[in-house]
Amino acid sequence: MSSPIAEVCCPRSGKALGFDAETLNRLTKLVGAWEWKGPNDTLDQSFRTAGFDIHHRRVAKYLQICERMQDIPRHLGQHSGGMVNLRRVI
Repeated sequence: MSSPIAEVCCPRSGKALGFDAETLNRLTKLVGAWEWKGPNDTLDQSFRTAGFDIHHRRVAKYLQICERMQDIPRHLGQHSGGMVNLRRVI
């Protein structure tokens, strides 16, 4: 399943890349619904199945951005717990 940050940032990235509203809506739905099911199930395969040319410059860049965001946690400050010891006050 895509990360919450990907669901927010991918549409913004697509808008910055200049996709029209209809195309951006289709792309965003693919990212928001993508869930790994097996070795041949990739986000680029989902894009191809939906009829997008993943070699098109803007589509390829959008795909690259979204793939990089997939595993980013909602809050970059998240950690597994514990203590942080510093010499100075945060």
